[in-house]
Amino acid sequence: MEKYADREDMIIMFVDSYDVILAGSPTELLKKFVQSGSRLLFSAESFCWPEWGLAEQYPEVGTGKRFLNSGGFIGFATTIHQIVRQWKYKDDDDDQLFYTRLYLDPGLREKLSLNLDHKSRIFQNLNGALDEVVLKFDRNRVRIRNVAYDTLPIVVHGNGPTKLQLNYLGNYVPNGWTPEGGCGFCNQDRRTLPGGAASPPGVSGRVCGTAYSVSAPLPAAAATPGLSPRQGHPFPAQQRGLP
Repeated sequence: MEKYADREDMIIMFVDSYDVILAGSPTELLKKFVQSGSRLLFSAESFCWPEWGLAEQYPEVGTGKRFLNSGGFIGFATTIHQIVRQWKYKDDDDDQLFYTRLYLDPGLREKLSLNLDHKSRIFQNLNGALDEVVLKFDRNRVRIRNVAYDTLPIVVHGNGPTKLQLNYLGNYVPNGWTPEGGCGFCNQDRRTLPGGAASPPGVSGRVCGTAYSVSAPLPAAAATPGLSPRQGHPFPAQQRGLP
């Protein structure tokens, strides 16, 4: 970050790598960040991790998630530089605890305009929030909708034990399968079988993090018309870990 320390015009987003899906455009991302009024905005979740004892030090939240999750944040380069330069720990020490302690400093929080994305306008952490998330089908794309806050998150993070659910969402979002276009990636990386016939759509797969997602066109009955902002398809019970 040192080379960007003076770049007042630069905005940087950090996300975890293998367990994240990007569902929106850069334009939408920047618009939502500017609307937040923050210099640095962290994702939020329901769990105070890794030290639950710090929970009572967090500011009260009327609506939304209260605790910081460092698996996703976005901010001005100058502000991020001021934050990360304070790291004095080992490379394998817990970065979430580092950011948490800085955020819990009231003076620093106000001075640097540090905030949390309480209502998942940009960042959706799935752990502890699966019942809040549905698939929202439009004609040519699919989004994740948070029904608790009526928001359309841009970054979907399968943190903790939600990798399977993230993989499920990745079969649709943002264009894995749409009502108008069907399977969005079935024709990618197709190989010609012996005899000259191409492999049929739906038998190829793609890597989504560390899990392998096999895509297949859904039956015609599953083709869903565009939904209103307050509609969506919830996880099947088994995807939520229910019997």
